[in-house]
Amino acid sequence: MAQERLAFTFRECLGAGGFGEVYLASQHTAGGIKRLVAVKVLSGEFDDDSDAVRRLRDEGQILAMLAHPAILGVHQFTRVNNRLALVTEYVEGFDLGSFCAPDTLMPPRAAVGIVGVVADALDFAWRTHHPETGRPLHLIHRDIKPENIRLSLTGQVKLLDFGIARTTEMTRQAKTAMGDVLMTPGYGAPEALAFGVTGPKVDVYALGATLFRMLQGERFYGKRPIEFHLALALDTQDYAEFLAERLARVRHGATRDLLSSMMAHAPEHRPSAGSVCEQSETIVNRMGGPTYAQWTREYHAPAHEPSNVSSPLEGMSLTSAGEVVNSGSLGA
Repeated sequence: MAQERLAFTFRECLGAGGFGEVYLASQHTAGGIKRLVAVKVLSGEFDDDSDAVRRLRDEGQILAMLAHPAILGVHQFTRVNNRLALVTEYVEGFDLGSFCAPDTLMPPRAAVGIVGVVADALDFAWRTHHPETGRPLHLIHRDIKPENIRLSLTGQVKLLDFGIARTTEMTRQAKTAMGDVLMTPGYGAPEALAFGVTGPKVDVYALGATLFRMLQGERFYGKRPIEFHLALALDTQDYAEFLAERLARVRHGATRDLLSSMMAHAPEHRPSAGSVCEQSETIVNRMGGPTYAQWTREYHAPAHEPSNVSSPLEGMSLTSAGEVVNSGSLGA
């Protein structure tokens, strides 16, 4: 019997949770080319009819329609010992959340530049057309936060995790509560918190909350309980006063004005993602200090430390038939 070719070699488990694991892997192409990829492997407890599987399929289908330099690229679905897996590009670097603590903040000009790039990606996701229907996707991410924005060592910005994204041009397979969760606490817009209303402006609001955290080193609501968030969502005047109080700490006037508009209580008072992109570019051009690209070149990233997460797939290889074997038992 001819030796079966390897499809992937799992190098490291990057993270794990209730859904499964994410691996750094080497992909072996038919032409003998190898490339690094990220492989999200669902837990074996989920069957094909589970909401977790449906949600991963939704994410893969959505990413496949979004060819944008600031949106994570998707390669394929595969099976790992009969477990569904999504293969995407691997972005070597750090989550934006790594630079949102008081002692790790990046320069304000770099922060505004990153927000502009993400806003451009959101604008693209809203305006780009479905490849079959020809109609705008009108896609809403619904979970914008620092932990879903990846910064590469070469100065790229990547928006991740479209698992709960919604588009008018695709019927989601996921139907249960897992697909209905709206945003991470602290990044939810008032209308989403109070009434469950979603639209493109909820992403703008969450991006504003992300910028606030990048500049101040803490969340917009601080450590206040979710009940406090909800109370302000229901009271326009109290929210406006709290917003003004929090933004008074932002020193740069144009940036403060941008934040004030992005985090306005009413969605109709917030700018579009495209407008945020344009305003961010204007601010960056007029602001002092290093840009994101300049900061990336000057920033000395710490040496990569292997993940502490253990997994039985580390050091294993996946054949073209989807079977996991010991890495030493098959040739490349």
